[in-house]
Amino acid sequence: MHITVEKPEKEKLEELKVDRWSIWEHERARFDWHYDETEECYFLEGHVIVETSDGKKFEVKKGDFAVFPQG
Repeated sequence: MHITVEKPEKEKLEELKVDRWSIWEHERARFDWHYDETEECYFLEGHVIVETSDGKKFEVKKGDFAVFPQG
């Protein structure tokens, strides 16, 4: 599984129309997750630690743009 995390330029966020995306909120928790298709996320606040099934860890925080592959 290849997760990417970056600090996007304002132009990229405008191109993707991030300001029109729905907002997903979740309290502190630990859970398994599966995506049926590639998921793109822009973090407005907070932070998460993502651990993949192969043991790799990624930190995603406010201002990060993350892409999670299908699966």
